[in-house]
Amino acid sequence: MMDLSTLRISEELIPNWLGISHEKGALSVYDTVRAIIETRRSIREYSERPVTTETLQELIEIANWAPSPENAQNWRIVVVRNPEMLDRIKRFLTIAFDKQIKEKLGKALEEKPKVVSRTRGFFSTLGGAPAMIFVFVVPSGHGVEIDMQSAAAWTQTFLLASHSKGLATCWFAGVLYCEDEIRNELQVSEGRLANGITLGYPSKSRLYVPKRKNYPDALKWID
Repeated sequence: MMDLSTLRISEELIPNWLGISHEKGALSVYDTVRAIIETRRSIREYSERPVTTETLQELIEIANWAPSPENAQNWRIVVVRNPEMLDRIKRFLTIAFDKQIKEKLGKALEEKPKVVSRTRGFFSTLGGAPAMIFVFVVPSGHGVEIDMQSAAAWTQTFLLASHSKGLATCWFAGVLYCEDEIRNELQVSEGRLANGITLGYPSKSRLYVPKRKNYPDALKWID
């Protein structure tokens, strides 16, 4: 097996948008992967530039290498680029937000009404994303909690692969508020909807990347 710790990535293969500072030709695989992980963010504003079928197929094939319990690989993926269908899905999401989310979110963020407004805006527009990915899981026989781990692993792998190609994504659980409507629209009868992913090229060339907070209480060492 190749020792990836000694491998170096050619400068020409390092995306400029990552903003990585490095010596020419000296970026390791570890440094590249770390940069991709640390700079990935949920993006909610997209340009009109379409995502090609070839690019989508490549990203899905990469994500299919995600781990899954018992190697079940029990995810089922639906890609939607049809504008009319996306508009109908946006209407489902807007209705769901107004009926199920708006009041609760408004109480939780009483002093931040703009956040509520922006959230509704994303539900109703999907940020102008030209493509939407829906991740379903079919029963593996090990229970829904285990099945959802497969979907989560696939989703994160897809997000990172997309980011490395210069694409923007947002892991969107809001689709669960109108699962029945979406299932009927997509004509999917088997499995359970795990999440949605908005996908496209970011509308801004340089994106603000906030730092992660340090949560000491989330880590426990047992030596």
